[in-house]
Amino acid sequence: MDINDQLQPIVQTLITELKGSIEQEVRDKATQEIVAKLASSELSTLVDQLITKNLEAKIAKLDFESMAKKELDRLVYQINTKVNTSMTATANESVVKEINKQVAQLNIHELIRTVIHNKITTMVDAGSFPDNTIPHKSVNFKGLTLSGNQVEGGIIKQFGSTGIEDRASHVQVTLMDHATAFEGPVWAPEIQVKGSLIVDGNIKLAGNLINDSVLNSLVDKSIQCVRESLNTELFQGYSNMVSDNIRLQGLDLNKITLNGKDVVMGNQLGYSIVDSNLQRLGLVKDLQTKGEAYFSETLYVTEGRVGVGTMDPSATFVVWDEEVEMVVTKHSQDTGYIGAPRYQKLVLGANNKDNLTLNTDGSVQVNDLRIGKLKITHSDSIPNYPGQVGDIVFYAYPTIGGPIGWVCLGNTRWAKFGIITD
Repeated sequence: MDINDQLQPIVQTLITELKGSIEQEVRDKATQEIVAKLASSELSTLVDQLITKNLEAKIAKLDFESMAKKELDRLVYQINTKVNTSMTATANESVVKEINKQVAQLNIHELIRTVIHNKITTMVDAGSFPDNTIPHKSVNFKGLTLSGNQVEGGIIKQFGSTGIEDRASHVQVTLMDHATAFEGPVWAPEIQVKGSLIVDGNIKLAGNLINDSVLNSLVDKSIQCVRESLNTELFQGYSNMVSDNIRLQGLDLNKITLNGKDVVMGNQLGYSIVDSNLQRLGLVKDLQTKGEAYFSETLYVTEGRVGVGTMDPSATFVVWDEEVEMVVTKHSQDTGYIGAPRYQKLVLGANNKDNLTLNTDGSVQVNDLRIGKLKITHSDSIPNYPGQVGDIVFYAYPTIGGPIGWVCLGNTRWAKFGIITD
């Protein structure tokens, strides 16, 4: 790079700074007299002189030698880098060409084959191969024979031959000089034992006994011995055992008959049972009785009469509660009767209130009578409470010239009606 190109922006900056500094100094220090003198002189010449003076001072402060050395070192480094890169590429290219030339003159395949052959020959002669280096497919087993005498030790898994097949996952048969031990069941289509047979366990026969079998003779002899040992004392002992078992554990029978008729059939009693003294029954779905019936010392039923709290009902349906008797019965033809036949009042009510009282003298007492929406009651004086239009209040103490009662005209308005005259 040309040093003039580097100095040009520096000089331009200095000039700009000097112009600004000169203008500021001229504004601050100039007086009217100086301005007049400057007006008569040439300003451009003065500015040029000042610029030249300041520029020379700035340039004198610059270290051109040091700046030139740094720029020279940078240029030398760039040239050196380019030369080294070019030389390295050229050298590599030459080496590659030389190597390719030498390799082209060699028979690589023959050389590799020779090296491998020599290495394998050396290993075969030495008799040493690294572990797991020769696959079994690469070995020629043709003509190789092994004698059973050469097999010794270890366990032959999945052993098989013309007469033996081994499928066991653990030892099942142990051969010893004095016996042969089987560790599991033995299945065989036929077993012949020549000698003694000792069975330490249970014998289960799944098939039939052959007629001329020794077992048949053994069974027959056992039956004969049992028959000969049976006597009255033995049967009596078994009878006592059965009786005690029935007494302690009960008798579980699904069906019991008597003289050919069913007595018990599962969970049903036979229809032949016509008399009993049952003390307790469960849920009865269909109960029919003939004659008297008495339930829980409360309900008594006899032909045509039902009594609650009494066993001597005086009418069709009678309820006794301590000293009070109430009846429901027929009064006369096409007329029923509900009431108290004795000298007792009868109250009809709802919500535990005495709505209607039937007195012993035949009168009926109603404390709050309503006909439709109208309320009819009585009072000692004119009502002063809101009522419904049409409500009637009878005067409890009527007098001559006074009203029989009052009728409501709405809200708290009450009017007299029925003036009494002599």
